[in-house]
Amino acid sequence: MVGARDVRLIFRHLLPSTMPIALSRFIVDFQHIILAESGLSFLGLGDPVTKRWGMILHYAFQYPTIFISDVWVWWALPPGICITLVVLALTFSGFSLEEQANPRLRKSRQRSRIEAPTEHREIPDPADSVCPYTKAFVHGR
Repeated sequence: MVGARDVRLIFRHLLPSTMPIALSRFIVDFQHIILAESGLSFLGLGDPVTKRWGMILHYAFQYPTIFISDVWVWWALPPGICITLVVLALTFSGFSLEEQANPRLRKSRQRSRIEAPTEHREIPDPADSVCPYTKAFVHGR
């Protein structure tokens, strides 16, 4: 370590340790950005010129009879489903990327996949049992 260049220290020791945290943080922040932008656009605080999912929802809920007719199926449902699917996809990809990049999570995942032991005990038949009072073997068949 002593005498090593800064670039070598950064790429050899710092980046591998901080990359899982940076990846998961980036994905969580990206999810929050999508939800915040959609929410602000839905409230009418977005740019009215650009078409975004939040603005589509904003325009859909401006109609007073949106839920009386079948218009809501085409105006409100697709943007809501798309926002939900994108955020869920980012959530699951963030979990899998963090699991692949973080060696601690990888080890705990491998421990949870340990298979059952190969030797199996035979389950006793309830009909064949020992009478607790007489200590005699009772055969039920």
